Amino acid sequence: SPTFVDSVQSLDVQVARMLGANGKPEILVFGAWPEGVHPSAQAGVTVLDVSYFPVTQWRAKRGERPGMRVEMAGMAQGSYSVTFEVWDQEARRFYRERDTLTTIAYGDSGFATSDVLLVRNVVSPKGEDITSRDDLNILPLYGSELPQGQTLGIVWETYRQDAASGRERYHVSIELQNAARRPVLTRARGIGNCCSFSERSSPRSGQGAAATRIEYDSDRPMEDGKAVEWLELGSDLPTGNYRLVFTVTDRETGAVVEREREIRVR
Repeated sequence: SPTFVDSVQSLDVQVARMLGANGKPEILVFGAWPEGVHPSAQAGVTVLDVSYFPVTQWRAKRGERPGMRVEMAGMAQGSYSVTFEVWDQEARRFYRERDTLTTIAYGDSGFATSDVLLVRNVVSPKGEDITSRDDLNILPLYGSELPQGQTLGIVWETYRQDAASGRERYHVSIELQNAARRPVLTRARGIGNCCSFSERSSPRSGQGAAATRIEYDSDRPMEDGKAVEWLELGSDLPTGNYRLVFTVTDRETGAVVEREREIRVR
């Protein structure tokens, strides 16, 4: 017999676009379980191409999972429709979120940057000259809501087309804005093997002085055309809605890539 639900509600989901082996697109999904959802609840992610043909699907029970964590690799370049769903039959509730996205692609300069991945903790191995995201011990942020007092970490990758190894040199600018899009003070901590800060930025080590913009030149090791970097921001943000504006400028070609993330501190 059919199962009816009493309500349909939205989901809090973080989606990060990356490039994997041979420059093939990857999609990382980190979704928060709705408050009070039953352990028997079912979750699913469905990706459709522009002709609404299903490209990939993921299904799982909640069980003891801290959140929905899905990695989809080997996709073709293009635009997709992504649907996230949770069915809680015990509470007769259905949760759904839909989004459209276009995969990461190299610009005319052959330079590209992933989306910023929001995390709650980043632990790197001894020595920070790593070239793979898999070498980082990451506690992801499931969705976009950060508990007040919790450190906010960010992880990203830069890509160089037709490059094998060497050093990737670029300029990073990070600004945190409030709901009115005004910059707010923040601190940088645990910078991943960089760089020299500008006068508008926090110093490299320790809690640092607060600044409205974190800005520095980075020099990262690259392997198979990919470099990875990370940092942590201070944990003294008041509750509210924020926008993280992240800009990377390639020091070789001058190409500029900007990414944004919405964050809620509760």
